[in-house]
Amino acid sequence: MNNLVSINPKEFVFQSNNQLVTTSLKIADAFNKLHKDILKKIEKLECSKEFHKRNFAPMSQTIDIGNGATRKSPFYEVTKDGFMFLVMGFTGKKAAVIKEAYINALIFLLDNIHKIVNKHCCHFPCQFAFCQCFCDILI
Repeated sequence: MNNLVSINPKEFVFQSNNQLVTTSLKIADAFNKLHKDILKKIEKLECSKEFHKRNFAPMSQTIDIGNGATRKSPFYEVTKDGFMFLVMGFTGKKAAVIKEAYINALIFLLDNIHKIVNKHCCHFPCQFAFCQCFCDILI
């Protein structure tokens, strides 16, 4: 496997409860890590209980272990905020690629929001009143 992260968004992200999420299983696969290690990292994150509850939903799946026997296997559904909080703690080339892509996506989105605000804002210089202008557009 090469050193870059290979993530197909259509396979990595899905919709659950009206938000886009991924799973700890998919994160382990994308970063070539053991799932049990990803579970430990999620459980030991130094974030508030509220943030953890909002962004890491405990789930389980039934696994066939042979001879007709099954067992429950834990995993987490992870929001984009939870994903970034978790991945920001990762090191190495794969993590660096994800971090850089995330930053570039944020820059792109903020630039587009700023263009929209500038187009619709007529009374305030947006660099000083960005939030007010943005709220005026939404109201």
